[in-house]
Amino acid sequence: MATANGVYRMFPAALTRKLYDPLSTPWYKRAVRMPGRIILSRPHVDSAGAGYIVTVSHSIYEGRSVCNYIVGKKDI
Repeated sequence: MATANGVYRMFPAALTRKLYDPLSTPWYKRAVRMPGRIILSRPHVDSAGAGYIVTVSHSIYEGRSVCNYIVGKKDI
């Protein structure tokens, strides 16, 4: 899960690059651009070193017009 202020949480936990910025990823940008839709990414190399993965993401709004969270599920 990534928040609009850049906080990134992953389960199960794994180490990522220190400078990893989820807000700059294509899956995050597309989910913000297309609210309410399920977004499927192209295969890409995982930042935590799991090899090639696909990300499924969706935006979450909490009664506001600004997106609060993007949930992404990897390793599908």
